[in-house]
Amino acid sequence: MKLIGSLTSPYVRKIRILLAEENIPYEFILDDVWSTDSFIQQYNPLGQVPCLVLDNGYTLYDSRVIEDFLEEQSPLHAPYNSASRLEVKKWAALADGLTDAAVKIRIETMRPKDKQWQDWIDRQQDKLTRGLAVIEEQLTHHLWCANNAYSVADVATVCLVDFLDFRLPSFDWRAHHPNVNKLADYLNAQPAFLNTLPRLA
Repeated sequence: MKLIGSLTSPYVRKIRILLAEENIPYEFILDDVWSTDSFIQQYNPLGQVPCLVLDNGYTLYDSRVIEDFLEEQSPLHAPYNSASRLEVKKWAALADGLTDAAVKIRIETMRPKDKQWQDWIDRQQDKLTRGLAVIEEQLTHHLWCANNAYSVADVATVCLVDFLDFRLPSFDWRAHHPNVNKLADYLNAQPAFLNTLPRLA
């Protein structure tokens, strides 16, 4: 099995963490999707990572699709009933949606300053502010994001905030979200998280 991805993508990192925690062997292949030398289109017509290539050549793309596949391979991250699964998926979707907003800000701010769409940036920042407040409130009453048990929702949340630190350091999420901060600090001390912290190649 091969995972095509980058060292900076929060979506790729999420899958790397799940694979590590489930002890599933795989080959990690780096690809810069922004480079003219990128080969990702051979496996994913969307030109995005992560992309999982199974031993039989079958490809899976979109981190949430890959999550579902891994959930079937190992019971470690699988919710124990349909209601619990729905709860996990809801909180993971919130973290993923906030990650989408953060990535959009990052892409927009890479443009020349006079060509940036500030209203668009503000809209994404509003999503981050609202969404992180909801996660903070949840973690005020619970140790974990969903079902009071560790799940992919927690993985997605930590991948989100670490991406904010890495690519949008001016967005000071830590000041107003002590419980999210506590979750991130705890999980980032675990090998699967520590070994996949976002970094430039």
